Amino acid sequence: MKNRQFFNRFMGVFVCLAIVFSICTFFASASDVAEKTQALPEMTKQERLKGTIYLQNLNYAAACDGVLTVINPNDKTITPLFRENEFYVPLRFVLEHYGVKVSWEHETKTVIMMAGEKEYRLSTKDSVMSIGENTKQLPNSCFIINGTTYVDFDDIAKIINCKIYYFNSYNAGVIAVGEEWNSERQAEQDALRAMEFAVSPFFKMFT
Repeated sequence: MKNRQFFNRFMGVFVCLAIVFSICTFFASASDVAEKTQALPEMTKQERLKGTIYLQNLNYAAACDGVLTVINPNDKTITPLFRENEFYVPLRFVLEHYGVKVSWEHETKTVIMMAGEKEYRLSTKDSVMSIGENTKQLPNSCFIINGTTYVDFDDIAKIINCKIYYFNSYNAGVIAVGEEWNSERQAEQDALRAMEFAVSPFFKMFT
């Protein structure tokens, strides 16, 4: 009987300690989240959308600064796509949105990109990018479909000064300039919903 009473008391104390530990852990986690959220600079949805491009797999529409845009109005077969488990995007569309002048050198199969006074050359034959005498091998091969050069989504940040974010659950990605994208902040959450809405089938009916 004494052993039973001792065991019951021990279990009671153990359960109480477990409850106290759980409560402390919960509040500590909540405090950490609150501190991280407070540490983030405030930003509105419109501020977050500025300088962004939202692209979806097999969608001819994109959201540029949150606004519905057709990647190529003359050819709606031009869309981001998967190839060998990599997400590829149309290079010219992305670069021109950020003010980079793009031209094509047919003889060498090279994309020429002018960003201010700097000239960048991307050879589509071997996926080598040249900046003056410096060359850089892109990790993933670029390719051409119907006259459109595609590059791997990850390689965009190696060509221009931007940040990229891929959302596997949406088969989509965001290219952004400026501040880091933080999915915990309300501005990013609102911006992502706005971009998804912009490229939805309902709005695409009007393009």
